[in-house]
Amino acid sequence: MRCLHTAELLMQIGRMSEAIVHLGMLMAADPRHPRAAVLMASALSGAPSVERSETPRKETGAPFDWDAAEGDTDEIVAPALVEAEPSSEDETGRARGVLGSDSRRRWQVGA
Repeated sequence: MRCLHTAELLMQIGRMSEAIVHLGMLMAADPRHPRAAVLMASALSGAPSVERSETPRKETGAPFDWDAAEGDTDEIVAPALVEAEPSSEDETGRARGVLGSDSRRRWQVGA
């Protein structure tokens, strides 16, 4: 059913060739799907899609409070093992190898 919904959305914005691909996948699985057959005929003819009856959207209440959401994320801890500045030494103080442009290993010595 996801192919059908995707095809309907694509047809609403005029992308018929992409809708045909999705309808083809649906009709390969169910060749007698009535809605898919109607939409396929419409997409192949280049006609606008058949409008389906839409149920009115329900109001969800108050609009989303972006300031409150931002306040909820103020206390998030920074990810572990992420350094602000890359270091040439590991945590034991040893130098790390770095590949050069000639693919030979060069060494950086920590100060």
